[in-house]
Amino acid sequence: MSPELEHELVSKYPDIFKDYKGDPKDTCLAFGIECGDGWFDIIERFCHLIQSEVDYINRMHKDKMKYRCWAVQVKQKYGTLRFYYDFSYAEGLSKQEQEIIHRSTDHIGGMSAMAAQMSARVCEHCGDRGKVTHESFPRTLCDACNTLTHDALSSADPT
Repeated sequence: MSPELEHELVSKYPDIFKDYKGDPKDTCLAFGIECGDGWFDIIERFCHLIQSEVDYINRMHKDKMKYRCWAVQVKQKYGTLRFYYDFSYAEGLSKQEQEIIHRSTDHIGGMSAMAAQMSARVCEHCGDRGKVTHESFPRTLCDACNTLTHDALSSADPT
C-alpha cells in the first residue's frame, strides 16, 4: 500500500496499528500494510468496525474492561486480504465479562472473514470490480489491471 494511504489508516486508527513500522523481530507490521491501494476502503471500513466494537465494550463496562484489539499483519495472500489481529483484556474479569469479550472477538473474526471475501471481488490495485486470477500467482485484479500486470511480466527482462 502507498505510504500516504498507510499513514491515513495509522493516523485514524492508532490503537489498531500500534505496532506499525515497529521492530521486525516483534511485529510483521514492521513491513507496513502488504497489499495494493485498491483494498484501502475494505481495510478502512474493517478498522472502523473493530474500533467501534472495542469502544462499545469499553464504554459499556466503564474503565473496568480495558479491551484492546490490534493488527498483527495485513497482507494479500492467495489473492485475498488477510488481516491478522490479536487482542487483550484486563485480568480479573468475571466469567460473564470474559464471555462478552469472547463474543466480541468472534464478531471481529467474522468481520475479518467478510473482509477477505469482499477483497476477492475488488481489484487490489485500483479498487474496481475484480476477480481472483491465477496466471502467475493468485491476485484479485480487474481485467484492465490484469492485462497491465500480465504485459509487464511478459516484457520483463528475464536476467
